[in-house]
Amino acid sequence: MALNYIRDEWYAPTPAGIKKGSYVLATKYRDGDPGDHFCVGFYDSSFNDGIGIRHMVVDNQGKQFRGNGFRRVARLSDRRGRWIVDHLTFIESARERFSVWHWYHAPWRELQSFNKSP
Repeated sequence: MALNYIRDEWYAPTPAGIKKGSYVLATKYRDGDPGDHFCVGFYDSSFNDGIGIRHMVVDNQGKQFRGNGFRRVARLSDRRGRWIVDHLTFIESARERFSVWHWYHAPWRELQSFNKSP
């Protein structure tokens, strides 16, 4: 029997409550590997590519982050989104250990432990 890995299914279901303008975290693939394209931005729209739904995400100026869209998206709080943006270099450097989605689900106390001291 073959093992079923998360990367076997590239697309994730669209969470409820996401609408145009929602502040979101989006990843190219469902697994959220920080070595693949991911972003924090604003939900714009979605389209069906014949296999699944792709989500379009824009920056503050309305420019698309990825022309072909993202396969997984989730709403973010301002605070968590700001933390992710402020720690992009760290998230990318920890990609052998953690998915982008780890930082989305991590308890706030864990995120605070990575903050730089003033």
